[in-house]
Amino acid sequence: MRQNYRTFKLMRMRDVCLIDETFALHDFPLEQLNTFSFEHEVKETLVLRINNEIWEEMAGYYDEENIKPDGENHYLVTAQLPVEEVTARMLIGYCNHCVCLEPKSMRELIVTLLENTISQYRQ
Repeated sequence: MRQNYRTFKLMRMRDVCLIDETFALHDFPLEQLNTFSFEHEVKETLVLRINNEIWEEMAGYYDEENIKPDGENHYLVTAQLPVEEVTARMLIGYCNHCVCLEPKSMRELIVTLLENTISQYRQ
């Protein structure tokens, strides 16, 4: 049996059932749960426009009050995140399912990273 800790996203669990088996709790350093870290602690308010394709995933990260309908197939997500390359790469990973509307500094960073990526494919 594995001895290290593992985390699971509840949204990805399917066919979950309650069993009578119990487990002993161990002392667990909560810092180990934070597997994704940012370089900067300073966070800004980002406004993202997402489509239905990633709505469920975003709902797993942000509270209901941070996700508002925006038309028939889109939502506006308000998130507190640092404006840095790690955040930009994360948002770029959503491809055309997510657009950062604000702040301008994050939009510019995303454009720069995408332009650099495109230039590598055009060589």
